[in-house]
Amino acid sequence: MPNAQDIEPSETRSAPRFLPAKTATVLTTTSGKRLAARIINVSRTGVAVEPETASLRADEVAKVGTRPVTPGRRVAHGIVLVFQTPLKAEECGPHVVL
Repeated sequence: MPNAQDIEPSETRSAPRFLPAKTATVLTTTSGKRLAARIINVSRTGVAVEPETASLRADEVAKVGTRPVTPGRRVAHGIVLVFQTPLKAEECGPHVVL
């Protein structure tokens, strides 16, 4: 698991980050392939994930779990993806499942 200092901070963070209790998720690529991933952190507007395939690019991911996403950027241990529809305030916390 990466240390907090290993994750590159964003200059444009618009929402606080949190870690869900369940960090395992599935990424669906634009071609329909499903890949396992580990959630690094989540915010109301997006998610940082570490995909099982290190070469996966952010622009190849269509969904995190069931949530449609748009590409973000690469970070030290993975990629950042932006939710097409932000999480509701009541969804933001360790109970969220992606």
